[in-house]
Amino acid sequence: MDSYYTVNTNLNDTIFPGNWQGSAYAGVYNVLSDGYVDKMRNKTYQFSFIGIINNTVVVNEPYTISADCCHISLVSGRSEITID
Repeated sequence: MDSYYTVNTNLNDTIFPGNWQGSAYAGVYNVLSDGYVDKMRNKTYQFSFIGIINNTVVVNEPYTISADCCHISLVSGRSEITID
């Protein structure tokens, strides 16, 4: 993908990859990291992962992610997406 980002649809907050630890490698992209836990401690939110190729959205995947005091956890959403 040329670019990607995640949107917290509950808070209307757009999170770009530079806002969390880790980066894409070998076709692996982080949806979110523990670096976001302060914004959602002990809550569950809806997110959309957006992937773009040639200025076209090719991925728009919904996720439900929760957090405790230290870590985020995937509640629902695909862990693997194949782009044709």
